[in-house]
Amino acid sequence: MAFTQLTDDLNIIQALDDEPNDVGGLSAAQLKAKFDEAGNTIKTYLNSTFLTELGGEDGAPNIGIYPIDELVGVTTLQDALTGLVALIQDVTQGAVADGSITEAKLANLAVATGKLAAAAVTTAKLADSAVTTAKITDSNVTTAKLADGAVTTAKLGADAVTAAKIADDAVETDGIKNYAVTEAKLGTSAVATAKIKDGNVTSVKLADSAVVTDKLADDAVTQAKIADNAVSTVYTATIGTTWVGDSAPYAQDVTISGLLSTDNPIVDIVPDSGSYATAQAQLDAWAEIFKMVASDNTLTVLAHSATSTAIPIQVMCVRR
Repeated sequence: MAFTQLTDDLNIIQALDDEPNDVGGLSAAQLKAKFDEAGNTIKTYLNSTFLTELGGEDGAPNIGIYPIDELVGVTTLQDALTGLVALIQDVTQGAVADGSITEAKLANLAVATGKLAAAAVTTAKLADSAVTTAKITDSNVTTAKLADGAVTTAKLGADAVTAAKIADDAVETDGIKNYAVTEAKLGTSAVATAKIKDGNVTSVKLADSAVVTDKLADDAVTQAKIADNAVSTVYTATIGTTWVGDSAPYAQDVTISGLLSTDNPIVDIVPDSGSYATAQAQLDAWAEIFKMVASDNTLTVLAHSATSTAIPIQVMCVRR
């Protein structure tokens, strides 16, 4: 509603007759009061009516304003306030024009987290590479935030994966490169007998001189584990001229340290290479030998005749 207008007649002095004291019978005090009556009427109107209405809820609709470009057709203070509220609500409720808020319009830390609606900043609203390392709180990238397979080899620093970061039993056979477990990576006594597959230690799997005597248990190398003709021992000796017996067969024991009774030695002559005559004599004497028998540390030689020429021999024993 509009403000109450002052309609009282304020022509109080003008309404008096020309001789208010004589004709109207007014006293001096009453005449003076007539001069103050219009002012007091205005005062009462201002204090009791106009100011009360101006300060009440109906005051603003009755106050005009100077035209505002952004508030087209608005002429009262009440309508102007209503329009301003609408503009503010438009800003807070998403009525901002697309692309109107630029980087330059955002002060550092101007948009506090509490002023943003839940999920207000979407992925599409972030520029490429907009979130830098410095903008991520320490320890804030959790497992749930990483996509499966997101941490690739190239993203790991050298020596970044320590022993403490590997789960127990996590490294399986498929995860170890062939031949990657070197001697330096094995602890002392790390490979126990139970961890070696039967029949799986071949010669090509052993480094040269890798298996020394101290590493073999007593009786560990059995005959079945030695390849045919793999172990051979060569001895040299001389069949002398001292024979036992008065007639054939003549016998002689030649000492050969290391010879075994289980040996079936291969014996051959080693003729003298410096003298043809000596070599021929040795060959003639060798022709008289017809049998040899091995025993521990001794080779017993049997001959058709008691030769008088010493015979240098070579004895090879193949053991398995």
